[in-house]
Amino acid sequence: MAEFGLIGEGITDQIVVENILISHFNNPDLLVSYLQPLRDATSDSIATTSGNWHKVLEYCGSTVFQESFQRLDYIIIQIDSDIFMSGEVPEKYRNIIHSNDEFETIIKKIQTIIIDSIGEDHYNRFEERIIFAISVHSIECWLLPIYYSTQKAKAGKVTGCLETLNKALQQQENFYIDEKKPEYYRKIARKFLKMKPKEFSSCVKMNPSLNFFISSLAPLTS
Repeated sequence: MAEFGLIGEGITDQIVVENILISHFNNPDLLVSYLQPLRDATSDSIATTSGNWHKVLEYCGSTVFQESFQRLDYIIIQIDSDIFMSGEVPEKYRNIIHSNDEFETIIKKIQTIIIDSIGEDHYNRFEERIIFAISVHSIECWLLPIYYSTQKAKAGKVTGCLETLNKALQQQENFYIDEKKPEYYRKIARKFLKMKPKEFSSCVKMNPSLNFFISSLAPLTS
């Protein structure tokens, strides 16, 4: 059984990706390790604050990242694309992504940024074991098909995803996301696990970047 390592901006992102992986492989016993940020078994809130986009890049350039391939079969790197459309990134990353870019272009640009952080030599060495989970433009966009399976336009949104998600959450879950609370994301993402394979596949196809991620898992076996 293959074991996956997860690198993400935060624990809530890892929760979403982990549940998507389990659903895709239809394997509740799938082995998934949280690499960055590390998960604190006693306090999700502590772990939530320890990861961010820049820490993802830092981790990818570290010896710890390289050494993780000694015990893991595949490593998944998650990052949202929205930060690279803001002024909150260093100048070298600004204006890399444009609002009219196709999602495939956005993913390729961010992959290039991550590969640069890893280093070309190390990336070439581990390329077949690295999987990119680039959420365009945020991980919340990947959750929209759960609640908007009959509304293609909303399910495939790439902007304003949190606001759209919150409208459904208030109506169906009696809570909304105003901060990154792991228990909320866990409750939402577990809905993937309740889907039958055909339903999950239909859900995935409604969001382009989520479908792109799932497609990259096709050659793999759990």
